[in-house]
Amino acid sequence: MRLILATSSDLPLIVRFQLQMALETEQLQLDANTVHQGVMKILDHPDLGYYQMIQIDSEEGWKTVGCFLIQWEWSDWRARRCAWLHSVYVLPEYRKQGLFSRALTQLQEELGSNPQVFGIRLFVEQSNQSAISVYERGGFTRDHYFLYEWQK
Repeated sequence: MRLILATSSDLPLIVRFQLQMALETEQLQLDANTVHQGVMKILDHPDLGYYQMIQIDSEEGWKTVGCFLIQWEWSDWRARRCAWLHSVYVLPEYRKQGLFSRALTQLQEELGSNPQVFGIRLFVEQSNQSAISVYERGGFTRDHYFLYEWQK
């Protein structure tokens, strides 16, 4: 397993993963054009964040089986950045094999050694017990903050 930085050639696959994830986890049928624009914006503007592609070594070469997005938040309390983990997706046939757990460990090691980063935060759908279990095994704990949202 390896993580590689996504490029514009990964755009169609990332969009497909995001559409599938929304449908699987929240029964949301997202607009493909909007998701395409959103993913393209991240790929074109690395200051907004970056996608990591999860790949496995197969008989045909490296095969992409998942991805995730890292976005940044500045903390004035800590004078450092917080990494937000978003848009995690692994193809169903590659789940329960420890791929994302290994990717998460690699991400924690990478960001943990960066003195400009104080931690990693994430959102998880409350009913997604499988994801909650993976995050808790990875050392994540439920934070003491409530998440509120306003949408127009």
